[in-house]
Amino acid sequence: MPAKVNPLTLEKWTPADDETLQSVMAGKLPDVFRGSQPTPQPVPTPAAQWTAMAAHISAILDQTQDKRRFILHYPQQAPFQAAVMFDIAEPVKKCPKEAGDEGAPLLVARYRRHDPGWAPDEAKEAVVDFYKRQRDGFIREEAAVVQPGESIVGLEAPSKECVEECLRRFEANAALLDSSFADRFSDSPVKPTFIAARAVDLSKLGNGAYVELKDMKTDGYNGIRGLVLARAENHPDRWAVAPIHKKHKKTVSALKHERPLAIKDSSLVVVDASDDEDSEDDVEDAD
Repeated sequence: MPAKVNPLTLEKWTPADDETLQSVMAGKLPDVFRGSQPTPQPVPTPAAQWTAMAAHISAILDQTQDKRRFILHYPQQAPFQAAVMFDIAEPVKKCPKEAGDEGAPLLVARYRRHDPGWAPDEAKEAVVDFYKRQRDGFIREEAAVVQPGESIVGLEAPSKECVEECLRRFEANAALLDSSFADRFSDSPVKPTFIAARAVDLSKLGNGAYVELKDMKTDGYNGIRGLVLARAENHPDRWAVAPIHKKHKKTVSALKHERPLAIKDSSLVVVDASDDEDSEDDVEDAD
């Protein structure tokens, strides 16, 4: 069983000369999910969406000390299908290996889940109550209480699943907290958690993974490598795989196959993309 995390005893995180909180958090999002990357691009998973959102939150924290209170919601306008209120403590802590990527930033936070069943007046009351409780068990108990509306940042999530992933992480991280810290919140509807810098895992089959085809009925497909984009259209039991490097594009073209390949789990294995990225065969021919 992993050791419990007590935010009060963690070391303070200090960025290196070429780092910011935002740059470190953003670095946990694989390149394949970045908008600057060439097409085809995989559909971002909820984990990738939340990692990108955590980097955005970090950018706000880098820019100002006043904006530390957030409402993550979906869709843009109320009534929300999913939402969570949270605020973040100072200072940023250093993440232990039990909580995320060791030595990376860890943001101590408090949160309250939005109940989709709340009437508009109940939702407003819950927001006001949340921000009246800014001192409930928090690290900076001497912090000035800020009036609701003055420093609350609304964050529209790209999907309901992104909010659900945020809540899943909050709840999982809350379970890692040492009771000596968590018990400070026992009488409050606001609960403690943390946001830990953790790289999105592409080592398992799913959107963004780099894979190789195997055990195909047509032998010519074996050995083709590509990027998993999403579940295949009209084939929910298969993955849409698109070659992104020249030698594999050539193989697929020779097979007269133009659309992304639709492949079953059993015919895919996750491999290291760097083998193809570094290959001289991947250099485009000059005209």
